[in-house]
Amino acid sequence: MQQNNQLVWFLYDELDAGFGYSQNDYERRRRALEALLAWWLESGTSLKQIVPKIFLREDIWNQLNFTNTGHYSGRSLQLRWEEPDLWRLVLRQALKSSPSLSNALENKLGVTVDRLNLIGLEQLRQSLYTLWGERMGRTKKAYTYNWVRNRIADSQYNCFPRSLILLLQEAVKFEKDFATEYSAEITLRPKALIDAFPYVSQQRVAEVRNEYPELEQFLLSLQGERSPIDENRLVEIWNVEGGELALRIKDMLEAGIFTERSRPKDPPPRVYGIAELYLYGLNMVRKGQR
Repeated sequence: MQQNNQLVWFLYDELDAGFGYSQNDYERRRRALEALLAWWLESGTSLKQIVPKIFLREDIWNQLNFTNTGHYSGRSLQLRWEEPDLWRLVLRQALKSSPSLSNALENKLGVTVDRLNLIGLEQLRQSLYTLWGERMGRTKKAYTYNWVRNRIADSQYNCFPRSLILLLQEAVKFEKDFATEYSAEITLRPKALIDAFPYVSQQRVAEVRNEYPELEQFLLSLQGERSPIDENRLVEIWNVEGGELALRIKDMLEAGIFTERSRPKDPPPRVYGIAELYLYGLNMVRKGQR
């Protein structure tokens, strides 16, 4: 490879799923990953023509402890969808599939597929008004882009483009079934987005159960419960307490399902909310709502 001036990327993926899901498997996974990462620092650097690319869930990375961990700080990159990335994804699909929308946005705002990466956040938001309007209704309610973004994000503020695309696909189906036209200038009415969201939530719950099989029974136990939920109720429905309860709650927080509702000075029991993205998929309801 050196003689031929060749460079190879060596990719590691699916490292969260290759070891099993018992506590012993987690310990074995931790030891294996620590050994892998330590080896690349100690010996792998001599392989000048081979560059490792290691994909890890953030919660797994945070559990690792090996010599010279800090050496990876300058060599790591967090993969996260930011708001402009999401709207560019939507607009790119819409502009390519709708000549009328493409012409309208180019004439009104100068937006084209070729210019999407140069357009700032505020112009991207305005460009979406033709698709789903400015606000969630005719009165001064939430901006539609905020409503959408908040519902495709977990409690760690990670946004899921798959959920965004699914939301729009389902909303289009609902829109086609409405008997009356909402607006000549807007493609999707707020009700279409609202009606589509429970299905999106159900699909995301199915995805997170695949990503975190160790949490499946605890997710199933949340069905029919209310959000927010306190530690006492979790003890009842999960049949765990003490250190194991704390561990399961920590897992839920790191997976982006739970969000901390209690303040540091609040007396026990501590209270946790469920991210909107998972609320309907878990058949849960907010207190005060049906």
